[in-house]
Formats: sequence, structure tokens, C-alpha cells
Amino acid sequence: MKVFSLFALFILIAGCAPVPVSSSGPGVLPSDYLTVTSPAQGSEIAVPFTVSGVYGSGIAQVTISSGAGTKNAGLSAGNWSVVFGTNEVSLGNLIFTINGKDSLGSTVQTLSLSLLITNNGTSAFLVYVTGTLVSNYTAAWKVYGDSLSREFFGTVDTSDGSFSIAVESGIGNLKLIAFRDDNGNNSFDDGEPVSGSQPVVNVVSNNISNISVVIPILKTYTVKGNISGNTYGLRVGAAVFNNDSLAVLYSAPSILQNSSYTISFIGAISNEIKVYYYIDRNGDGIWNTVNPNPLNLDAENCLLVSEFGLINLTNTVDIPLQAKLFKGAVGGNGAGDMNYFRIAFTSAVFHAPIAAGNYSLAYYLLTNSSVVNVNAAKMIVYHDADGDGFWSTGEDNVAYTNNIQIENGFSVSTNTADFFVKKFSVTAGIAGDDSSLFLIQYKDNWNNETLAGPSHTWNSYVFGDGTNSIILSAIRDWNGNAAPDPGIDVIYTYSFVLSNLSVYSTNFNMMRTVAGISTNGDIAPYTNPLLYFGIGTSKLYSPVRNIVMTNYWNTYSESYNLKIYVFEDNNGDGKFGGGDTIISQRVTNNTYIAATNITLIY
Repeated sequence: MKVFSLFALFILIAGCAPVPVSSSGPGVLPSDYLTVTSPAQGSEIAVPFTVSGVYGSGIAQVTISSGAGTKNAGLSAGNWSVVFGTNEVSLGNLIFTINGKDSLGSTVQTLSLSLLITNNGTSAFLVYVTGTLVSNYTAAWKVYGDSLSREFFGTVDTSDGSFSIAVESGIGNLKLIAFRDDNGNNSFDDGEPVSGSQPVVNVVSNNISNISVVIPILKTYTVKGNISGNTYGLRVGAAVFNNDSLAVLYSAPSILQNSSYTISFIGAISNEIKVYYYIDRNGDGIWNTVNPNPLNLDAENCLLVSEFGLINLTNTVDIPLQAKLFKGAVGGNGAGDMNYFRIAFTSAVFHAPIAAGNYSLAYYLLTNSSVVNVNAAKMIVYHDADGDGFWSTGEDNVAYTNNIQIENGFSVSTNTADFFVKKFSVTAGIAGDDSSLFLIQYKDNWNNETLAGPSHTWNSYVFGDGTNSIILSAIRDWNGNAAPDPGIDVIYTYSFVLSNLSVYSTNFNMMRTVAGISTNGDIAPYTNPLLYFGIGTSKLYSPVRNIVMTNYWNTYSESYNLKIYVFEDNNGDGKFGGGDTIISQRVTNNTYIAATNITLIY
């Protein structure tokens, strides 16, 4: 499965490519300039490692994804960088997608970087899947392994089609897919032809060999038919989505009540395709999609008509439509922030704009459709922050509270769903020592976001009289992974539930203590000694050694209560408790101190 697009852009490596000159003058970078300076394309690398580069003035955010998650780069004076640590990447030959975004969050530049990860800090190791691309092989064909959540790209010997894919041990089922690399960037791009032969292997701990992937003879296939019943006069067309190559094709939309379509494309026998009808909402004459993949096709209003494997060169799929209507009112103190309604059910998604507190969605089912049961969570009003007319994860939304049933496709019918949107606003700030170095994490029933300080406001929304559980954390992110790690990072947390109070503000105030800690005594008799430095609920741990440690006191939440000691971690969980034994003297202090030097004797 291909969940995100790998764009066909070459990476500019410093020293290997000239710096472009913009119209602003000699030596001035274009505003959308984005490059990777390290590591080099195709490097073998182990964690921790840093990916870094240069960006232009029009880029406000740089993100990098390896398929296992997305990280935000740190930006400074035209340079960006991201650190990957333990268990943050898979092992194997991975394609990293690097996006440069403007201040509105729109992607303006995309790069691809191929790296062979040989060690990710875990007990996992590399396993090699080898075989041969057979039958109609040419040097244009490449291969990758798809584990549903991750992709591993292989190398191919062009002299005989033999291939090798380095993957992470223990990943389980891996589908092997050959693709014709039309643009020569060594990664699969949406729409490139793929093999119908896609053998699946089970990756555990041993190398796997002698796998054959059959390269097909590519042919031109056609899907055609009649579209009838467009009684609303909407701009309706047909579309074809190839589950294997991820190619998206469509006919020109028509406002006629009855029309016909023909869609021709290059494919391979056994490629699975889906046929949709779509509604061209924005009038641009095309079917707009977002991250098309076989499991989650989010797009302009559409409904699945048919799905089948390619056998015949010509396939007739008629699309008889029955008019339906979905409407409702949107009220409450948060209604003004919501500008779209969205409904999704099996193989269909529809959007409608909200205007003057109301929405009205005209759409169609197929005339042979049975009753459709729509889960309440699949009906939402949302704030389209990026203005693309689609709902994206992270955009504010409120779901309906009752399931709804849409009548079958035999007759016209109308459904109504009214929304009452309650809005909460939460502001949190960090003051005091090193406040600019802290992160603020906001979590509620729907959102989880970590941002640099010192202050931020978050809006959250519920339906009707619902409540919202909030967790706010101030984090001194010592290991730089933008996540709270107890025992490593300084973490202070507030938890509360909002109900009647719609606006809430709170702060953290940090006071720093620096402790120079040395030890004296015989540590040999102990199996797993650890050093503990705690201030209130902020607990830090370190191997026993002479060390300078920094911890913080949140003066707004608790008393100072400093504790420093060495303990035997009897249960091996890396923290004090559960039968652990203190093996040094215990240093305590209930009065704030900015710095101290102590020697622990055991």
C-alpha cells in the first residue's frame, strides 16, 4: 500500500550542485529553495543521525517523513536539521520525504532522500529478501517491499534482473511490488506502472531468497459507460483509480442529466481498479484527490461504483444516479469557526460549505443502492484551515452524536443533521529560567500538539453540552525528540476538565537548580545502581558517575522538595520504586537553591 506520494525531485547536495540565482539578485536564494546537504543520497547510516539542509525565505516549516511518522525540523538562519534517534526509523533502505511549507502550511517544495538504515538502536536487525524480476524485465523496472505501514526499496542488477531488499527483522508480511521507474528517481511515484504479480513473504529473522516477480506486458485498457439521472445538474464525471499503480484518471465532468464517458490508461493484467462517479465541486474540470491509496481515498465528492481486476481490454460500467439531499443548521459559540460539512460512509465521501449557519449537500446514490447506515463519527463540521476543501487530520472538527440511515437508491430522500458547536479556548505560557528552551504539549480528547514556548492558545470544540479533558505539559526536552520522556526530560503537567468554562488560561514558572554531583565509595557490589535527582514531581535519572545535572521547579504547582541519592534499581525499570533500595546518603532540601555541589557516599 502506498499511503503518501514520493515526488520525482532530485536532491541537491552541497558541493555537487550550484546555488540557484533568483530574480532578487546574484547569490540570493529563491524563496522556495530547499536542499539537503547531509547525509549524501544512498548513505548507509545508523542512529543517532542528523538530516540537514538549507531553505529559502518563503519556507516557514520543514517536515521529514520516513513512512513511520513525521518530524518537524529545527530552523535557524536559513539552515534546517532533524535528529533521528532510537526506534524513530525502521531498518532497511528507506525513502525520506522532505516537505518545505509556507506560513499557511501549504507545501511549496518536496525532496526525496534514500538512506540505508543499518541500526535503529533496537534489537532489530537487517534481513535480506532476494529474487529475480522475470519475463518482460528491462532496466527500467525496480522493486520495493510494502508492509502496509512501511516501504523498503530494493536494488536491482540490470544485467539479469536479480534484486535484493534490505528490511527490518520481524515485520511480518511483506508484499513485493515491481514498478517501472519512468522518471529514473529510484522510488515509486504515483501512476508509474506496477506488476500484477505481487508475491507476499513473511519476514521474521532469516533471509528469504529465490522469489520471482513477473514483469507484465503493459497494455491499454478502457473503462466506459453511461451516466444517467443527474437531476441536480451538478458537474458529474467518472474516475478510475488503480489500486496498484495509484494512477488517478477521470473524464471531463458534465452538467447534462444523461452523459457518457470513456477513460483509457496503461495497465497490467490483474491490476485492481476502482471506478467512481465524482462531483467537480470547485469547477476546475478535474477530480481533486488527497493522498490516494487503496484504503483511504479522500477526494472531491465521490462514490465507488465498481471494483475489479483487469482482464478484458474494454470494460463497460454504467452509472445510474438517484438524487439525495443532506442538510442542517450549525449553531453555538463555535459555529463561526466551522466552514464545511463532511459525511463519509463505505467507499464514499462528500463535502458541503457552511454559509450563514446552514449547509445543504446535494449528492447521489446509485439506483441499486441498499440502505446506507452512517456512523455518527463520520458526519462532522470542520474548519478548513488550509483552504483545500478537504478535512485533514488536525483540523478542528465536531462530530455528530447520532447514527443516521440514508434510504436506498429507489427514490429521492432527505436527511437532516443539526450541529451545536461549543468552543473552548485554552492558553498556556512558560516563564522563568530558560523558558525559551521549554516545549508546551497540549492534549485533549482529539488533539495532541507539541510546540516551542513561551505561550500558545489552543481552541477545542465539542458537540452540545460535552466536556473536554485537557492535559498541558511543560517539557525541557533534553534528548530533542519533541516528546515527553519521563526520567530523561523535565516534565510538569496540569490536567483538568472543561465544561461550563469556555476560556481558560494557566502558566508554568520555572526556577533552575544546577547540581554538581560526585560519588565516593565502592560501587562494585551493586548490580544496577542509578543516580536520582528530583525536584517535586520532576524526576531525572543517570548512570552513577561524576556529573552536572540541571532540574527545574515549577513554582506555580508545588513545593520545592529537592532529593538526590543513589539507589539500586532492583527491578530494572530505570526508575526508583517497587522494592528499590537507596544505597547512599539522601540529600534533601525544601528551600530553593540555584546551584549546589554535593558528594554522595555509599
